[in-house]
Amino acid sequence: MHFPAGNPAPAVWTAIWLSIVSTGFGANILIICPFFGKSLYGFHVAIARSLHTAGHQITIVHSFPEDAASENFTVIDSFLPDQRDDFSSIQIDKAIQANDILKILLWEAEAAEKDCNNIIQLEKIQKILHSKEKLFDVMIVDLITNLHECFSPIAEILDIPIIGTSTVKSWWRTDWLIGNPNNPAVIPTGYSFWSLKMKFIQRLKNSWYWTIEYLFENLFIQQKLETIYRKHFPNSSVAQRIKPSLMFVNSHQILVPRPLVPNSINIGDIHLQFQPAKQLPQNIQKFIDEAKDGVILFTFGSMLKMFDESSPELDIFIKVFSQIPQRVICKMEKKVENLPKNVMTSNWLPQRDILAHKNVVAFMTHCGISGIFEAVFEAKPLIMMPVYFDQMSNAAILEDLGVGILLDVKMLSVDKLLEALNNIVKDNKYRKQMQTVSKIVQDAPITQQESVLYWTEYIIRHKGAPHLRTIAADMPLYQYLLLDVILFLSGVFLAFVSLHTAGHQITIVHSFPEDAASENFTVIDSFLPDQRDDFSSIQIDKAIQANDILKILLWEAEAAEKDCNNVIQLEKIQKILHSKEKLFDVMIVDLMGNLHECFSPIAEILDIPIIGTSTAKSWWRTDWLIGNPNNPAIIPTGFSFWSLKMKFIQRLKNSWYWTIEYLFENLFIQQKLETIYKKHFPNSSVAQRIKPSLMFVNSHQILVPRPLVPNSINIGGIHLQFQPAKQLPQNLKKFIDEAKDGVILFTFGSMLKMFDESSPELDMFIKVFSQIPQRVIWKMEKKVENLPKNVITSNWLPQRDILAHKNVVAFITHCGLSGIFEAVFEAKPLIMMPVYFDQMSNAAILEDLGVGILLDVKMLSVEKLLEALNNIVKDNKYRKQMQTVSKIVQDAPITQQESVLYWTEYIIRHKGAPHLRTIAADMPLYQYLLLDVILFLSGVFLAFVYLSLWLCKKLFKRKTRSKKSMNYDSKKIK
Repeated sequence: MHFPAGNPAPAVWTAIWLSIVSTGFGANILIICPFFGKSLYGFHVAIARSLHTAGHQITIVHSFPEDAASENFTVIDSFLPDQRDDFSSIQIDKAIQANDILKILLWEAEAAEKDCNNIIQLEKIQKILHSKEKLFDVMIVDLITNLHECFSPIAEILDIPIIGTSTVKSWWRTDWLIGNPNNPAVIPTGYSFWSLKMKFIQRLKNSWYWTIEYLFENLFIQQKLETIYRKHFPNSSVAQRIKPSLMFVNSHQILVPRPLVPNSINIGDIHLQFQPAKQLPQNIQKFIDEAKDGVILFTFGSMLKMFDESSPELDIFIKVFSQIPQRVICKMEKKVENLPKNVMTSNWLPQRDILAHKNVVAFMTHCGISGIFEAVFEAKPLIMMPVYFDQMSNAAILEDLGVGILLDVKMLSVDKLLEALNNIVKDNKYRKQMQTVSKIVQDAPITQQESVLYWTEYIIRHKGAPHLRTIAADMPLYQYLLLDVILFLSGVFLAFVSLHTAGHQITIVHSFPEDAASENFTVIDSFLPDQRDDFSSIQIDKAIQANDILKILLWEAEAAEKDCNNVIQLEKIQKILHSKEKLFDVMIVDLMGNLHECFSPIAEILDIPIIGTSTAKSWWRTDWLIGNPNNPAIIPTGFSFWSLKMKFIQRLKNSWYWTIEYLFENLFIQQKLETIYKKHFPNSSVAQRIKPSLMFVNSHQILVPRPLVPNSINIGGIHLQFQPAKQLPQNLKKFIDEAKDGVILFTFGSMLKMFDESSPELDMFIKVFSQIPQRVIWKMEKKVENLPKNVITSNWLPQRDILAHKNVVAFITHCGLSGIFEAVFEAKPLIMMPVYFDQMSNAAILEDLGVGILLDVKMLSVEKLLEALNNIVKDNKYRKQMQTVSKIVQDAPITQQESVLYWTEYIIRHKGAPHLRTIAADMPLYQYLLLDVILFLSGVFLAFVYLSLWLCKKLFKRKTRSKKSMNYDSKKIK
């Protein structure tokens, strides 16, 4: 359901929609929000209300109890009065003084430990734990603080999955829990004061903070957790605890365009969608309505008290406010004497409702995430004065976005504050940029409420959805960083040395022209007959023999170079390039081939953004183009023959393949591209080429649960949604209908010809097929003599339509992605015989999923094939598992077609959407891998070692001389 930017659905319609999209079951959901703070509470209540509106029963544990909205909304109070009073006494100036990473970590741990002990011991929680009934279906718990995994055993006892929440941007703690890549080269820690564009010294400090966080987590927090577990849950252990199945994060990709695993879901601004702005209290309404020069709202939120009366900062604010024509509404806990007439104070303010007023011209804020979203939603520019934790990096990122002015509270002065306020009010660029950002944030295919509802029900439906979990989340750091591989290679080295249906007009250039579907669908043929004949002559056995990484890369480059030269020189393309009219709004181009960036200058000339596509799983080439992390420790290359669970030797080989691919790209492909550019586009250069704004990838998270940047969109199986299975030709239908023992489909797709008549494999298949009761439909380019009676062949087969027939019991395939999705969609188990490229890892991953049997074509025998066929047909576990996988793949909040339409229009609407692009995509590899930081630290360490040795040597010499001198003197005395 798509609501246009700037026109959010009214709450009533959203409520109706939620009741419609809910799957119809009323689940029981336990929500634990242990951390104090009104804004944090508001985030969780919005989640709770979203689920409750859809008919689910909610039990919520939090520290700000309110009357339950209905009999299906139960509140358990977790906050004792003395705790609330103690927390509210924290002053901003004290928080500033305590802004030290270790102090904050220890303070958080201490507070979280109290949360754990208090909540677990609550009478109502103990009743839940000792109940013999099935009370809940899922538990949602705030995991922002580093000890809140103390609640994991509750889910273990209740035998339910956990959904975690993070009330701030996804940070180191929540990232490690679900396997989000958290590279200190590109992602500022919550304690840093810089944006995504970090210089060397910032990356150095960021790495230091990251190291402190990692050590603190593993040396301190894990021990604390173990103590809590021993006290309250003696049968549980930290090592065996349940990890969250999914994470709801209070963020948006515009704040941090970064790769996220499929079970990390941004739902920032959900509280705004659930509760529209309300009528203001009469006194505030009158104060704002009568403000001719506008109003500035000044508040540091609900979690911090304003500066103390004796603090110099308070005096600065009063002096500045007295010099500006705007009225100021300020949140102050205590009454302040001698305030200027243009200032109103209150110990509580309806922040969101004030920001919604048209007379509000600016917002002075500490940059808490809830306040940020409220300001963005209402398009109010910011004066940012962060105090601690995530506020620091929030402010730096927002300054980078151009929506406000950042001030350091520690360095505040009357002149600086006055200048900032005058600039924010008078310079319209901040307001305009905030309006742009506001439209982007509100532009989404579904609302955050719908997202919460869908993903919560998804986790319940799929029993924790373990298929979403990346292998990286449970991998030791040394393996994830390939330290064992690097150590091994270092040892070796040392030894060696020593969109048409939505009404858009389409022009498509491809190699299989067909009649245009309408006058708005134009086809340009790019494939010459001799090329088509040449390609179709490739035999499977030849492809198997040529399955060498360098040969394949060179063959692809040669083929791609022909594509480039042919397509660019086409008469119709040249007409497009020389037209003075605005012909297109966006260009979609297949970037799977390693030279297909040759078409980028076309977009540059037409002044339009590029959307890339990858017809295979996202791989090294497409990953590097948009900044997806492609860690060879967890992601098999397209040329590997293993799944995601790689052992040491596999990670070693995978790293070797990755290195070859990287060197090939930078030493060969870039030069080839430069040659093509010089020939066809002399005014363009490889260094300045347009990069894709977005990538459509023919994949699904069940194949590779991995982190993806926000502009990498999986649309695997889209061809199935667009074209439902059709009626079979009469001869095929009759053959399948009459098959009492079922039918096996055997095809290696459209890109490869079957084995040659002289090949031993052909004879092997014929022998095996003659020994099974099932009928076989076999794609063969040439007629084969003496086939068994249960086998029919054809040089073309309607593969998808055959797989849709209920009598088909198995599919023998080379594991091309289109065929995989067709088999998954129709829930047909597989016999997998991959030949080359991505087919190898596809097959290994599918074997791991338990949906088929993997055979090595090079090692094939009659016995192995016969055994595999008998197992796939007789053992029902493969069919059952494929049915489970089929349900998962078809379970999505929107269809792939809707996704393509939404994201294509999104890129056009937002002029290429540069805000989606991660900084990592344009960062040199040495910076991304922190090699400069590592080199610097290594130099410092070596210098320290050298100086220490030099100093020891000097001291030793001095001591020796002193001894000799003493001996000499004693001899003289004698």
